[in-house]
Amino acid sequence: MTRSIFACLTFAACIALGQETFPRLAFEVASISPSKPVPTPLSNGETTLSIRMATHIEGSRIRLEGYALRDLILQAFRVKDQQLSGPAWMTDQRFSIEATMPPAATKDQEPEMLQSLLEERFGLKLRRELKEMSVYALIAAKGGPKLKEADPDNPSARGGGNGASTPGPAAGGPMGIAMARSADGGAIRIAMSSQDMKGLADYLARRTDRPVIDMTGLKGKYAIDLRFAPEDEISGNADLAPSLLMALQEQLGLRLDARKAPMEMLVIDRLEKTPTAN
Repeated sequence: MTRSIFACLTFAACIALGQETFPRLAFEVASISPSKPVPTPLSNGETTLSIRMATHIEGSRIRLEGYALRDLILQAFRVKDQQLSGPAWMTDQRFSIEATMPPAATKDQEPEMLQSLLEERFGLKLRRELKEMSVYALIAAKGGPKLKEADPDNPSARGGGNGASTPGPAAGGPMGIAMARSADGGAIRIAMSSQDMKGLADYLARRTDRPVIDMTGLKGKYAIDLRFAPEDEISGNADLAPSLLMALQEQLGLRLDARKAPMEMLVIDRLEKTPTAN
């Protein structure tokens, strides 16, 4: 009887200390270095030195280029900029990271491994708080959704390959997105062969000024094809393409509804400016 009680108490303690019982996934090897500006051609034929932010994933190898600490934290915890509170100097220095994922890990687990890296190498410690803030609710438009279910035979619908090369930050963003735009501008076309509404909401949050919450009630995965133009390019060129909000409603039968809602905030208690040595 005593042994049974002890076993139960031990099990409960393990659950309470879940972080020790189920350690967070981490990169096998990771190297961090300051990003170096590279020559970038200008439209007038001249060049300037700049740092471009990009993510490259090839098999088990990941390379992050030109990321400030703030960008890394946003990507690691899949939150919007408004949901992070910390020191202003988080954007002063940019870093490049080369890392190797452990066997059987997938690119979708990269944020979790990045969390471990930030805690180990930059001493990151944060707490979570709830705060009411402006958000968009992703809901069905009048007439209902115009969505096509994903093809179950499509490899990406089954979690497809592990290779990707994605420009820009992937903070909170869904995987498996193909973006096309002609070199001389024009409409942006976004294609997702198999995406749930949570993933679409995450993508839309990257294109808007506030977090997006999925409130469609739709549980499946869908093939999404969206064609739109950036807001700042539509003025004076109405034939270019609809805005993102209009395209969402006309092409997918969905809309973004502005409202207030309690959202989780990440508040940084401790963060080092420079990482520990490689």
